[in-house]
Amino acid sequence: MSVVLYVILIALCLAILAEGMRDPPRIYQFPFGAAAVFLGFIVPPLFGRLTAADLPKWSLGRYLFMSVLCLGACWLGDLWARRRRVQWRPPRPVNTKAWLIGAGVLVIVGGLAHLQNRAAFEAGFDPSTGKMVAVGFFVTLLRYGFIMAVLVLVKSRNRYALALAILAGFFYMDRIVLLGRRKDTVECAFILAGSVWLVWRRALPRPVVAAALIIAPLLIVSTGFYRSVAVSRTGERDWSRLKEIDPVGNMVNVIAEGSSETVAGVHLLSAMAEEGVHDYGLRHWNLLVFNYVPAQVFGSKFKQSLSLAIPEAGEVSQRRYGYTPNTGSTVTGVVDAYASFWYLGALKFFAIAFVMQWLYRHAARGNMIIQCIYLYMMPMALHTITHHTHWFLSPWVHISVFWLPVMCYASKTGRFRPKRPSGERFNAHRHHVSPSRPIPSRASARGQRHGARHRVGVVR
Repeated sequence: MSVVLYVILIALCLAILAEGMRDPPRIYQFPFGAAAVFLGFIVPPLFGRLTAADLPKWSLGRYLFMSVLCLGACWLGDLWARRRRVQWRPPRPVNTKAWLIGAGVLVIVGGLAHLQNRAAFEAGFDPSTGKMVAVGFFVTLLRYGFIMAVLVLVKSRNRYALALAILAGFFYMDRIVLLGRRKDTVECAFILAGSVWLVWRRALPRPVVAAALIIAPLLIVSTGFYRSVAVSRTGERDWSRLKEIDPVGNMVNVIAEGSSETVAGVHLLSAMAEEGVHDYGLRHWNLLVFNYVPAQVFGSKFKQSLSLAIPEAGEVSQRRYGYTPNTGSTVTGVVDAYASFWYLGALKFFAIAFVMQWLYRHAARGNMIIQCIYLYMMPMALHTITHHTHWFLSPWVHISVFWLPVMCYASKTGRFRPKRPSGERFNAHRHHVSPSRPIPSRASARGQRHGARHRVGVVR
C-alpha cells in the first residue's frame, strides 16, 4: 500500500507541475509551489523508507496518505477560489512619495534590527532569548520595505525605489550567503520574479523553471554542509571547503537513508494516530501567545497562564516508540495538520490555498497593497509544508500592526498611478483578450472600461 500511495503522490505532483508548465500564470500560484516542495522535499527521502524494517507498522502508509490529502487539498482549495466570482474594482491610486517614505522607514528600522541581531549572534547570544526574539521581531520590517520598493521600481523605474531595493538587497544577501537561509533565498527570488509577472505579465522561460525544479532539491540537501562553512560567529570562514560539496552524492544518501524531517514526521504522525490524541488547532493559540505576548512586559507567569495544555507530538512519540526528533529538526506541516484534526487536518491546506488564490486574483488586477501581501505570503505558505502551518497564520498579526497601516496611508493619500506599460501586451491584459487578437479601438476600450465595474472576469 505504501508503494501505491508513493506513486500517487508523485503523479499528483507531476500533474500540478505540468499544469503550470503548460500555463505560465500557474507558476506564480500556490499549488505549483506546493507541488514543487512536495516533490523536492518530501518525496525523495521517503523512497528509501519504502522497504525499511525499522519503521512502526503502517506508519509510512499513514504519512503518505496524509501527504496525498494535503497536496490534493492545495489543488482543490485553489480550484474552488478560482471558480468563485469576484467583483472587479479599479485599484486605488498610490502616493508614490508617501509609499517610498514608508518603505524607507521600514528598511532602515529593519536593517538596524538585522545589524543588532547579527552582532548579538556573533557575540554568542542564544537566539531563543528575549532580547534576540525582540530584535528579530523587527527584522521582518526589512522584508516589507524591500517588497514595497521593488514593486515601485518595476512599475515606474523610480531611482529612489532602486536605492532602497539595493540597500535591502544587501541585507538579503547577508542572510542568504553568510547564513545559508533557504527561506530568504526563495523569498527574494519570488519577490523579484513575482513583481515582474504581476506588473508586466512577463513569465520566466520554461527551461529556467524546469532547471530550478531540478537544481533546487540538490541545493536543499546540501544546505547543512554549506552552513557549516558559511555560518561563523568569529567571522573566519574557509570558503575552499565548498569544493567538497557533492550535491548529487548528498541526494543519493537522502534517497537511500531518508532525512531527519521525514523520519521524524513518520514517527510522530503514527504515534499520534495510535494514541488517538489531537490538539484541535489549539497549538496555534499557544504559538500566538509565544510570538506576540512579551514576557519582559507582562511577566513569564502571565504569559504561561495564557497557554493551553495540549498533547505534544514529541512526547507521544517518545512514550509510544522511544523516538525523539533531533533538536532543531522540523516535522513538516503534514504532521501538524494531522495532529490538529486527524486526516481532516488537510483542510488547513485547503484554506491556505483558497486564501492564496484570493490574494492572487486581486493582486493580478493591480491592487498594490494585495500585491505586496501576496509576494510576502507565498514563501510563508510554502513554509507550512516543510515546517508548520502556523507559518501562514502568525504573519497576519504582524502585517496588520506594522505594515498594513503604512500601505493604507500611502493609498489613502494617493494621487499617483504607476506608469502604464505600452504596447500590445498591456492592452491584451487590460481588456482580457489574447495577445494574438487585434487590440480594441479607443472607443471600444472606453466602453469596456465603463462596464468593467459590473463585469466578472477571469484573472490569469
